[in-house]
Amino acid sequence: MSLVVVGIAADTQTVHKLEEQLETAGLPLESIDVITPDDFEETPILVRADDAPLLGDPGTSVPGLSSASPVETSADEGLSERLADFDIPDSEADSYAEALRRGRSIVAYFAKPETLTKAQEIFREASVANVRVY
Repeated sequence: MSLVVVGIAADTQTVHKLEEQLETAGLPLESIDVITPDDFEETPILVRADDAPLLGDPGTSVPGLSSASPVETSADEGLSERLADFDIPDSEADSYAEALRRGRSIVAYFAKPETLTKAQEIFREASVANVRVY
């Protein structure tokens, strides 16, 4: 049984620090996975005035003047799948997508029950934020 320790790294230095500390502790680095802002794309969703998605080409719609405007965005399907691989619930996916939009990375470590506590400690020591276990 794997447990996934997930957190948000402010920058690549934080990710490297985490990797070094995991390695020093004797935890295998092949158990780590990182999603960077470069892996993320955002797809606009056009929504009609009645909040229904607008399918197809909106044509010459003018934001603010016509019945459809890009008021929502949706995480790329690939990102949704990656977050699901980390066992992140759909209800929390938007928070992680927002972290990526702000230039942060999502770091996951697939731990075993006997390494879970140590992995969580190392995430916190490496200044990884919002550390959670899924």
